[in-house]
Amino acid sequence: MKNLYFELSMGAAGDMLMAALLDIYDQADEFVHALNNMGLEGVSINTCEGKKCGIRARGVSVLVNGHEEESIDIKMLKDKIINADHLHTKDANASTKIHSHNHEHTHSDIETIAVTINNLKIPQSVKYNALSVYKIIAEAEAQAHCTTVSKVHFHEVGSKDAIADIVGVCWLIELIGADKITASYINTGSGKVLTAHGVLPVPTPATEIILRGIPSYSNGMNAELCTPTGAALIKHFCSEFGPKPLMTNERTGYGMGKKDLEQANVIRAFLGRTDDTLSSTANEVIAELKCNIDDMSAEAIGYAVQKLFDEGALDVFTTPIYMKKLRPATLLTCIVKKSDADRIAKSMLKYTTSIGVRKAEYERYALNQNNVTLATTFGNVKVKLSDGYDTRKLKAEYDDIAKIASENNMSYVQAEKEIYRQITDNK
Repeated sequence: MKNLYFELSMGAAGDMLMAALLDIYDQADEFVHALNNMGLEGVSINTCEGKKCGIRARGVSVLVNGHEEESIDIKMLKDKIINADHLHTKDANASTKIHSHNHEHTHSDIETIAVTINNLKIPQSVKYNALSVYKIIAEAEAQAHCTTVSKVHFHEVGSKDAIADIVGVCWLIELIGADKITASYINTGSGKVLTAHGVLPVPTPATEIILRGIPSYSNGMNAELCTPTGAALIKHFCSEFGPKPLMTNERTGYGMGKKDLEQANVIRAFLGRTDDTLSSTANEVIAELKCNIDDMSAEAIGYAVQKLFDEGALDVFTTPIYMKKLRPATLLTCIVKKSDADRIAKSMLKYTTSIGVRKAEYERYALNQNNVTLATTFGNVKVKLSDGYDTRKLKAEYDDIAKIASENNMSYVQAEKEIYRQITDNK
């Protein structure tokens, strides 16, 4: 089983999480290019390498119209005067977490953010996860400020750089494809921070609400280490919290923050595998969702199947059946993660004419899967490698085999046989 573990001794922030994940991802440059072309107007994402207390780490910066928002230290507050809707400063070059007069001061509500994310050129599943993270933040902000989710106006969290951070983390987690994501206890930091709402304690009220149910602490460091964005991302994706589990480590990513602190301001992402020996404790629990349909066209069923895949179903398939009075019908089956069962069951009811969905849970023995690109004399071929339980399998991508067969005037079977011969000889 592929495991992803976040070490959060220096808190959690969107840019640091994205940097740590980029540091373990094979195609970091290609991903940043895709992120810069997803359609977020005026936004430019850049990466760099640097050191924190002598440790090499990757950093991520998000420029909005050529500018980067930075955090403000509470020590700078003696030179600040908070006046109604704007922050004025004696030092025109001082940076703040809210927009200065040189930047556009924008507030966003949840509907505006949803429209922005839904218009991005990113996978549907990434949109779903990003909006789920924003929902966590919106509910916390609403509770903290005694209002409703629809009336919450995001300040720092609603800005374009935060959208880029959240989408970037959601997208990278999907591409990395970990079977299980866990994290350490979260260091929140302490002190005070200047926000669009004024001077707030650390952790801020919204962050504190998000972290309820998650083990957290402060080591006394006078800094905001855990932001609402970072807390919401960890809450959405991580299933367990505690010490690093027993795992065979394969890669470690270091993501650095902007501040230079007394200890290395980095968070680490460990990617590795746990022992997949055949035991009940190692098995994955999945849910099987089923419904009978006798009044939908083939086109409508096909559309529903694709939407369920987009929602994150592990597998979706149909089976011909007969219902009452021998009416021909279709049995729609979804295989999903146990944690996704309720959400995808709702989608089945939404996209089909069925009025009920049946659910059963099973333990599943599954091989580990890893997608790689292998070289052949015909060119590169994408291959899915599966291993575990003393078994190893490989499967070449259909589109690559078909393309090679067409370009070399071969049948599909001939091309497949030759590709597998070359892969097997060179493994």
